[in-house]
Amino acid sequence: MVGTSKQPRRSSKMRKTKGKIYLFLVFGLILHQHLVSGIIPGLMIVYDVFDKLNNIHDVHAKFSTPSSADLMNATEQLSAKIDKLVPEITAHIDKAVDTLLTRLPLLGELSGDIRTLNNHVGKIDRFYYEMKLYLQKPDWYSEKDLRELLKIFTSRDSGQILDVIGEMRSLIVPDKLSALKKNVFQLLAEETQGWGLSVCDTYAPPQQRLLDLYETVVDSEIRAFLMACFGYKMEDYLNNDNSTGRLERTKFGFETRIAEYEKVVRNAMKIVPREFRRCDPDTGYEKNVNYYRLDQFRYDAPLYAVTLRSFESDINNNMVVTGLAFVVKNNVLTFRMETAKLNISGNLDDSTAFWQEPEDIAWNSEKSTFILNDELGPIEMRNDIDIAYIAGSNKRIYLDNPVAPAGSVVTGVRFGRLYRDHLKPLQLQIRVTPIDYDRGIVSGDSKWISEQPLRRTAFKEDSKLPANEMRTSIDGGPDGFVDFDWSTGPLIPFFDGLPVTSEPRTPLGGIGLYRKKS
Repeated sequence: MVGTSKQPRRSSKMRKTKGKIYLFLVFGLILHQHLVSGIIPGLMIVYDVFDKLNNIHDVHAKFSTPSSADLMNATEQLSAKIDKLVPEITAHIDKAVDTLLTRLPLLGELSGDIRTLNNHVGKIDRFYYEMKLYLQKPDWYSEKDLRELLKIFTSRDSGQILDVIGEMRSLIVPDKLSALKKNVFQLLAEETQGWGLSVCDTYAPPQQRLLDLYETVVDSEIRAFLMACFGYKMEDYLNNDNSTGRLERTKFGFETRIAEYEKVVRNAMKIVPREFRRCDPDTGYEKNVNYYRLDQFRYDAPLYAVTLRSFESDINNNMVVTGLAFVVKNNVLTFRMETAKLNISGNLDDSTAFWQEPEDIAWNSEKSTFILNDELGPIEMRNDIDIAYIAGSNKRIYLDNPVAPAGSVVTGVRFGRLYRDHLKPLQLQIRVTPIDYDRGIVSGDSKWISEQPLRRTAFKEDSKLPANEMRTSIDGGPDGFVDFDWSTGPLIPFFDGLPVTSEPRTPLGGIGLYRKKS
């Protein structure tokens, strides 16, 4: 499994070939448990639409043409507000559908439902674009063109807005005659429940993709509601009619469907996985680029160094952890950690995201210790407090998955050393801080936590096992450990250096450490 370059010298890049299996330690991320709250902003927009269009019922009749009516101005303003509420609907549905249809091994029924849902969303988006075009360029439309457009918004004929909304609802809330058919969110949750980390490079766990679909459906409902209201009120103007009853029924139908969607999604979110990881790089592993190995820092002794210093987000500025990666710098195993600022409803401000780089730590042969080159001057690293040595019998690392308690998110990460065990194993620890989800702030007392299992199980490699050609195999726990080996020179396992972050960025509810065969 070791590739060679065209030159006779050795290459630092490892490619997939049959034979040898390489071992890596890798990070997996566990996303914060989402709260489904799309109903609140959705209803606020709907009430705004309803009130504004109702209030101008008597006003727009004073104008001679629809193009100059207050109705059009109000609709255009509401359209802009909707676009601002969910500015990336296309990106959301594209990412979710790409993941669900191309990266996840879904059953045929579920794949078909996802494709159908995608088609419905696409139709609504195209109709919405047509409405916005009319609002901006009304002189491009004759009265006949306008009436045909309004029919799309108000008719229940096949393929029109109200029919598309009904078809979309049937995928999410099957009627009583379809009692044997499960809804698309339930199917997704049940089918992905047992996967764990066997599927990789989905850029977010199935839970996030389920939430993407939910938010896309809610946004499509809001757009459809605006189009229907605009259609009814514009027909009132053209036909000298009154659509108050139709508007009330449309609003009631919207509220009912959104409440149904929320209930379905909340139930699905309870069981759908929220952890994910990276796959092997397509181009193979390359030393100090996407993987690292830890070499001894003294030529005369097999000693290997791991920093115990913590990486923490700036909670005073509402920053939380969003990504993580292994890195080896100056023969010291350490991290790179991404943080971003938390906003209302648990959303993150992407413009604030940045990677905290590892500290400048180096071996000082004169003092026989590691030195931290700090801004205020050099600081000697304390053994088993700031720095840990892997040597002799102290060679064990626990494969843990610490998870934040409900209502908290990850705001720091570090390795700790357990002194109650004579082997002094290394253990992954996370700092957790309470979160006010609605206000979008981290506040309260932070604490460091780790897993505390009663028993541990060693992972032993079977050299006869072939490497998986399609996906690398992950060994997580529960409650496992690995003993490092340096009999061949560098420390084994190696360390996967691929950064692990979700798309979109999401607060973390935990971090996992796993062993990967590649």
